[in-house]
Amino acid sequence: GAAPDEELAIGEDVRGDVNVPELGDFDELAQRAAGRRGELKAIDSGIRAKESLRRAEASALVPRVSAFATAEYASPNPRIFPQSEDFRFTWAAGVQVTWIINESLVAKDTRHRIAAETDELRADRISLQHRVRLEVLGAYQAVTLAQSAIGTSQQGVEAAEEGYRVRKDLFA
Repeated sequence: GAAPDEELAIGEDVRGDVNVPELGDFDELAQRAAGRRGELKAIDSGIRAKESLRRAEASALVPRVSAFATAEYASPNPRIFPQSEDFRFTWAAGVQVTWIINESLVAKDTRHRIAAETDELRADRISLQHRVRLEVLGAYQAVTLAQSAIGTSQQGVEAAEEGYRVRKDLFA
């Protein structure tokens, strides 16, 4: 993919020693990886939203109580009979209790459905945590394997250098 006039150069000298990073504790690495995953944060937000929705749905199980008040100073005032052309003051206040039985019957099933959806999100969260842990384990094992390969290669280089030195001495 390089352009014809692009100058190519070695980006990394692979002949020198490679600095191998310390791996640290696997459980700590898995926790850090899980903490940085946006999917887990999104699932956590979804769980909180479903729990709030379930609490809100509980309001349909009980009657609603509403209070109201009005005051009117008008000419003609529609609350005065017989009506006259002078300004009159009237007021009204009250309390209203409303209970829709169908809503309360449906609300229980709705709450169960929301609880099931919340449990599903929790299961998805656990599954995602396991997948993240497996990804970290794969990377952890790859680094461990690479460290072993580096050590083995270094021993091979040292053996080859010693063999070269011995053959050079025998040739001399």
